[in-house]
Amino acid sequence: MSMEHCATHDAQEHKATPVSAEEDALDLDREARAVCESLLGMDAVPLDPESDEAAIVGKQTAGLIQVGGGWLGMVVVRAGDELSRAVAASMFANDDNPDGADLEENDVRDAMGELVNVIGGRVKPPLPDLIMSLPMVITSEAAPYLPMAKVLSSGVYACNGKPLSIAVYQAKLR
Repeated sequence: MSMEHCATHDAQEHKATPVSAEEDALDLDREARAVCESLLGMDAVPLDPESDEAAIVGKQTAGLIQVGGGWLGMVVVRAGDELSRAVAASMFANDDNPDGADLEENDVRDAMGELVNVIGGRVKPPLPDLIMSLPMVITSEAAPYLPMAKVLSSGVYACNGKPLSIAVYQAKLR
């Protein structure tokens, strides 16, 4: 087999496959509840994303994981500062200070990176040969802007009474 044939064959094998919400049937609610309960010991109650209680205002931490291979997309998990700190306190078994007020910013970012990693592994489309990047974590006053992606599935959940946003984005291919 020639090198040219191998390169063509590899390029054809790794073409991104579009996935629709109907084909994919992500059960985001089930996965959000399972991860929040098992990893964090918190209930995850679905919220109406248009309600005031679902709004994440002020400082927030977002964990992002890119998914590649047979499908291109991203999983994004966002929480306000108070919930991000509670997530970190839960992960680091900080029973003396369950609100995480005494934790360093790096601990909070590490915890949100791990949370998106676990959630991403559970909610990425069920296609073969998908790979996930290492988590990226940003802290800002606004949600990440992803202009070359469309929402495939999303939900907002009350965890510890605070909103946790989870979204799966599919890359827009030209």
